[in-house]
Amino acid sequence: MDAIGQISTLLEQKKALFLEYEQATRALLDCEVDAVEKYITERGKKAIEIDALTEEIARLSSDVPAGELLREATLARIDFADLPPEFHDVFYDAQAVRSVAYRISELDKQVVTRLESLRDEAMAQIKQNQNMPKIKKYLTSLSDKPPAGSLSDGKA
Repeated sequence: MDAIGQISTLLEQKKALFLEYEQATRALLDCEVDAVEKYITERGKKAIEIDALTEEIARLSSDVPAGELLREATLARIDFADLPPEFHDVFYDAQAVRSVAYRISELDKQVVTRLESLRDEAMAQIKQNQNMPKIKKYLTSLSDKPPAGSLSDGKA
C-alpha cells in the first residue's frame, strides 16, 4: 500500500478512536459520580492513541513528494481546489475526523459545566457534613434538659 493509502487507513482509525472518545465524553454527561474517573481515564487513553496516529500520519506525509500539501490535506486545513486529485480522499477522511473532533469540543463545554456542578454539590455536602457535629450537639443539648437561664430550667 502506498503512503497515501496508508494515511487514509490511519485517518479512518483516527476517526474510530475519536468516535470512542466522543462516546466516553457523552457518558460523562450523565454517568454516576463514581464512574467519572473511569470515563476521564478512558478519554486519556484514547487521546494518547490519537496522538500516536497523528504523529504517524505526519511522518508518512513528510515522506511523500508534495508532502506539505498532503500534510495540510490530512488536517483538512487547505482549500480543496488547491489539492491534486490523488489527495482528495485524504482530505475527505480528514474532514470526517474534524467533524467528530468538533462535536467533541462542543460536548466538552457541557462536560465542564457538569463537572463544575458535581464539584459544587460535593463542596456543599462537605460543608453540610462539617456543620453536622454542631447541629447534633445542639439538638442533644435541647433534648437532655432546657438551657440554663431559661424559664423552663426549673429554677424560676
